[in-house]
Order: sequence, then C-alpha cells, then structure tokens
Amino acid sequence: MGLVYKVKKDLKRLAAFGWDEWFAQHGLDITAKDLGSECQKLLPAIRRDLPGLGDFSVSGKRGIEPGKPALSLVYHALASPNVHPTNNGTPHNNPDAYPTLGELDNLENYIYGLARRSIDSFDNPVLAVFAYQYRIAENSPHKIHADLGFSRCGVSRIGTEAPRYDAPTRSYTSSPVTSERGAAVLPARYGAFIAERRAPTSDDAVFRASSSDNQQIFLFPVHKLFAGDECLLDELGAPMTVGTINFSEYHINEKLRRLHTDSPDNPGFIEPLDIFDIDAFPFVRDSNNDPELASLEYVGDSVLVVSHHHDQLTRTATQKVDGAEQLARFQVPSGTSNRFFSSLSLPAPSGRAAPEYANIRHKFVSNDTTEDLNQTLSADEFREQVIEKGGYEAVHFIDDSCDGVIAVEVSGLSDLPTSCAYSLVTAVDFFPLIRQLDIQRWVEQLYNADIGLSLSDISRNNRLHFNQGGPRPLSDGRFERSLSGEASLIHRSPNMSLKNPLTQASAFPRSDHANFTVTSIIGRAAQGDAFDPGESPSRVLSWLPDAAADVFAPGWDISTHIVNGLGTYASYGLGSPFLEDAKLCAALNSYWPAAAPDSSRTFNISGSPTAQPLLDSELGYHPNHPRVKLNEVISNRGWDGEYGPFIEREGGQEFVNSAHRNRSDYVSNALAGTIGFNGLNQVDAGEMIQRMDVLRLCFSALSRQTVPNNDLWLVNAEKVDDWNQWNSEELPKADSVLSGAGYIYRFVIVDNSSVEDVATNPVTRERYSLQEIYEFQVSAKKLFLKTAGHWNPPIDIDIVIE
Repeated sequence: MGLVYKVKKDLKRLAAFGWDEWFAQHGLDITAKDLGSECQKLLPAIRRDLPGLGDFSVSGKRGIEPGKPALSLVYHALASPNVHPTNNGTPHNNPDAYPTLGELDNLENYIYGLARRSIDSFDNPVLAVFAYQYRIAENSPHKIHADLGFSRCGVSRIGTEAPRYDAPTRSYTSSPVTSERGAAVLPARYGAFIAERRAPTSDDAVFRASSSDNQQIFLFPVHKLFAGDECLLDELGAPMTVGTINFSEYHINEKLRRLHTDSPDNPGFIEPLDIFDIDAFPFVRDSNNDPELASLEYVGDSVLVVSHHHDQLTRTATQKVDGAEQLARFQVPSGTSNRFFSSLSLPAPSGRAAPEYANIRHKFVSNDTTEDLNQTLSADEFREQVIEKGGYEAVHFIDDSCDGVIAVEVSGLSDLPTSCAYSLVTAVDFFPLIRQLDIQRWVEQLYNADIGLSLSDISRNNRLHFNQGGPRPLSDGRFERSLSGEASLIHRSPNMSLKNPLTQASAFPRSDHANFTVTSIIGRAAQGDAFDPGESPSRVLSWLPDAAADVFAPGWDISTHIVNGLGTYASYGLGSPFLEDAKLCAALNSYWPAAAPDSSRTFNISGSPTAQPLLDSELGYHPNHPRVKLNEVISNRGWDGEYGPFIEREGGQEFVNSAHRNRSDYVSNALAGTIGFNGLNQVDAGEMIQRMDVLRLCFSALSRQTVPNNDLWLVNAEKVDDWNQWNSEELPKADSVLSGAGYIYRFVIVDNSSVEDVATNPVTRERYSLQEIYEFQVSAKKLFLKTAGHWNPPIDIDIVIE
C-alpha cells in the first residue's frame, strides 16, 4: 500500500470524530478522493485564530508541505497537543478521536517522501538515530513556531505500570491508572534519519544556543528514513528501494558490580562475598542476561524504548549459587565517615565510578528472610549497628534504571557512516508536568532582575534560591556559562564503555567530536514567524533532555565519571537502588527541582532549607496532625510514604514532630507500595513557580532571612483556593481583607539540640522543642505575618495567584 493510501485511511478514521469539519474551516477536504492533490494545494485561508494554531508557522500554506512537517497544516493539527476536534463545542476527550503514534509515523513518512530527495543531495550525510517529538513554539529548537525537536539522547522512565498513551496530548502520562501509588512507564520515541554533520549554519537551530556552538560538531537530521521506494531517489533520479529499518538496543545496569570493584577511582569499594560472581546477574544486568531490562517496540518505522514495569520500584536481588537462588548481599563496613544519615556513602575522587549511596538497613537472615532494621532495632541499637558498627550482611536491591545504545541498520544504505543514540532509562520523575528547563528559565529571570546579567552561570551560581543542586537541564550539557555570559566547552560524552550492538565497536568514540553534543536538542531553523504563540494550555511529558537534569551529586537521571581524564555520562554512579539517593537528595531542598520533590521540611534539614514548598497534603498528614484531629483533613501518607511535620502539643509544651532522618527508608516504603505521586503529578511549572514566588515574598518580609540561607523550618504549607471559604481552627484566617486564592506558610524555629525520638514502636519519628513561630497568610494583594502570637500590619503586594 502506498503512503498516500495509508494516510488516506488514517484520515478517514479521524474524520468521523470531527476532523473533517475542523479542516474544512481552512478549505481542506481530508476525505477528498485525490488526497495528494488536495493536501498540496494552496489553502485560501488558514484560521490561525483558532485554538492551537497560533504557533503554526505563517509560512505554512498547505495541508502538506513536502519535507517540512512544521509547515504542513495536517501534521501540525494532528501532532500538536493544543489542537483538538470538538464534540458539541468542547474538545474531544475520546482517545479514539486523536491519531495514534503509528498514524503520525505514516504521516511523517508521507511528508518526507514527497520531498523526493536524492541520496547525493546531502552534505556529509550520516545515518543516525534521534529521539524526537513535535513541540509547541516555546519548546521548539528555535522557539518561534511549533516544530520538531531532535536529540541523540532520549529519556525514558521506569514505573510500576505499563505505558499509558495520552492521545489528546499526543504523548504519554506517567500517572498510574490502578491507584494513587506507583507510576506508569514513560517510553521514548526514536527514528532513523539521514543527518548532516557540521557546525550550525543558518539552516539549523540549536535549542538554547550557546556562543560556543560554532566550535562544536552536531548531527542535524534532514530526512526521515522509512522502508519502501518512496523514501529516496538514487543518483539518476529514479526511486530507490530502502530496506527494512532495523533498530537494535543494548542497555546495562552495573551498579552492584561497581560497588564491589576495586579501582583507583573507587577507593570505597566493598569487598564482595566469595560465593558471588560479580560479573554475572544481578551485579550486572544487561540486554544479554536480562531481556526485561528494556525493550524496543516498533511504531511503524520508528521505535519506542520501553522499560518493563514491575509491581515495585525496587526488588531484592538474587543470584543462583550451586543451583540454588541466593539473596545477593554484602558485609557492611564499619565507620561513621562512610555514612550519610543511615546510608552507606562511597567517596568519589573523580566523579562516580560506583554508586554514591547504598541501602544498608535490610539485614540478611536467610534466603527466605530479611530483617528490616528500621522495624526491629531500638534507637540505641540502630545507632550502634547501622550507623557505626556494621559487620552484618545487608541485602542488595535492584532497580530498572540503566543507560544504553540505540543503533540502526538500513539495507540499501550500508555505505553511509552510522551514529547511535544514547538511551537513558531513568528514575521516576515525580514532577512529570515540570521540566528542568521550566525552573531554569525562572532562575535565569531572577538573575536578570536581581543582578542584571543577561546570561548567568546557573549551574554554579543558583544560590539566589537553591541552597543545593539546581535546575540546569541535560540539554545544556555541552557547555558551561560564566557570569559574563561566555560559554566554555565541556567535552563530555556518553558512557565510553558502551558498544554498538550491531558492530561491537565503541558506540560513542571520543575521536568523534559529534559525541560531545549528544544531549543537545536541535532542528531546522525557523521557517517564518508565528501568528501568536501565546501560552500552551497543554502539559506534555517530554522524553527529550530538557526534561532531565545536568546537575550531578551523583545525579537523578544520569551521573558523571572522569575516565582517563575525560568526562563521561554513565548511569552506574546513581544510587543503589535509586530510591536511596532519592531520599537524600529530596531532603536537600530538591536537588533536582523538576524531578525530586523538596522534602527538606519532612526531615528538618536546617543546612539546606526548603526551596520548593510542598503542601502538607503532598507530604502527608500524620494521624496526630492537629488538622486531622480537628476533622479538617483526612490523614494520608505523602508521596514518599512518609508523613510530613506537624506541631504537637503536650503538657503545656509545643514540639515539632517529624520523620526520623535516619530511620526513614524509601526502599521499605517502595516494597510496601506506599510511594507515589500523591498529587504531585498534577503540579505544573506555573503552580510550583507560584509557590516559590510566594516563598520569596515571605522571606523579603524577614530582612535577616533568605530562601537558601535561613534558620526557619517550614512546618505548614497550605494552598487556599478561596480565602472567603477558608475555615480552620488550627490555621484561622488572619483578616477578612484576604480574598481570592492564596497560601499559608507557617515557619518555626526549634531547639536542634533538643531532638528526641518519639516513643513509638518502631521508632520512625523524632521531635524538637519549639521556640518561635512565624506564620504568613498571603493573597494576591496582601501579606500578613504573625510573630509572637500577634498579626503585624498587612503588607501590600501585587502577585498573580491562581
């Protein structure tokens, strides 16, 4: 079947859901008998004032523009998350009303095929694999109109449920369908393209371009490859048959082996037990010995990298020894210098040659029994055995994070050099509607406003708000910016130990300088302006690197390692399992503020105070929380399976009761199935930035305090939908002048020397003697501050709160 007939069949299906009427508004009949001619005619008037068409390029004048998806009305309408057919005047919510990825793949093939490119028309051609996605104007490579964004790095994510395609956004959702806990797997989509190898020219766009880009080599995709005789012409101009597009993958997780490997850059390695082979599963899990690590699912001539979901985010690791399965384990070394809270911490003299943190709170008893030391040991026993003495055998856990290679072979194009894509299969993003770049742009605006610099070094100087970490996106990984705005090259490449699964040669050799730009997002230069890009109402999950982090300690999505003096990305430096690091870095004011929830106030981390306020409902209302006891709210566990802090009153004294930083165990919580979004999957960038803006307003009223450096503990954070409807005995409204939406932030100062374990069995919480309370109640126009039990005169403010 020819491509036009495939597209015609697809459009006929979609026409039944109102797409025929939608396209008819623009003078296009998608049910025309001669669809090819209909789609290539000049359209009399494209209604760019309709929803979703403001960021369609004004140069787009046809249903299909050969070789140019971004100028093709049919493609924009079907691929943009902001364009919807209507059902009785409202956007369709029927998933069948939208194209599948397979139907979009057919349409892409048709558009590129109409370009009639000959094989000799490309400059320095390379057969390359790219992750790609159609993006609204503000997130396209040039940010002028909607367009395709490409990267040689894709980011898929693990989960407890199968992938869920979200048809209205033409993407996926990570929200689970079966419960409030867990997460759906997020795939990443890849395609094969003829790319041109070069420094950027006027024909190209680089997302968040740097002054150093003209010194770098990129691969710019110019023509999508698909099977058949409609893809390319030969040197004589005749149709050329392109064979089947065959993708191959190789992924590896070797965190456990690295923990036990002695090397100069891993001085803290742990001697393995003699009975285990650390070069075999589960110490090394790869595509050869664990086919469930990740797999490829074809979507027409493109492919998805999909992590296999499991009921739990982490599981105990086993290895067959003398014919019987043995729990993989290790002897916990003694000492306090190699502990961070109650996690084993390995030093890293040259980046991460091995995981920075490992769980040591689950003791091996037998192959059928483990002992959760959080549940069985008293406070003194836990301190002595886990934090100081060690000497027992701790169980190893596995997760499904890994990094790898996507390669392709296309019969008929074997003469072209080939380049692989770097595939990251990463931890759950607990803020799926927020990209690192969303927060990065906000921080850059802070610098522009407060310091007056046009391009600030956010990777090193983000301390206007974040005490730890920062929002630098992985798509910026090719450079660093100085305070003067000058960019310097990083020359960091993907994992140098990875092999091309088709040739077994190095997948990303250092000799190929195009491998230094693998994580960048690129595309065509803008082709015209946009009518009115506006703001996108849709929140689309991305599998491109601007949704991942380029901040490492060790990292959330990927880590870094210095190998022979050369920087490299590698997943083996991440926590073992990832949840061990998730706890510690969430506690450090959300080290990766678009992925790791800010739980510093859950654990009273005074050295790294809250930067991104999570609401009490998101951190969890403890059963003894005053608002629970007053029947104002219902008790619930937070996103991490813990409960948030609360003020506890006993015998005329006040304390702050919080989760115990040493006894909290996200691995235990994952095994119990209590980790999940708990509402965080509904928090978008606008909402989080709003919370951070209000936080900054509060600290501006306290001249001796700043967000990244203060001695205040945020104990309560509530979102008020309507002050006129707010009714709480625990947090009564300050004044009737408060109206509209707003927030309540209640901070305290505690005596950190007074910490005591809460008398529960097991001991999982601690409490501190309360000394002072600072309560803020904020609306769009007024800010009230209560100190010493009295409300101060209101402060006039002007902020948008929605």
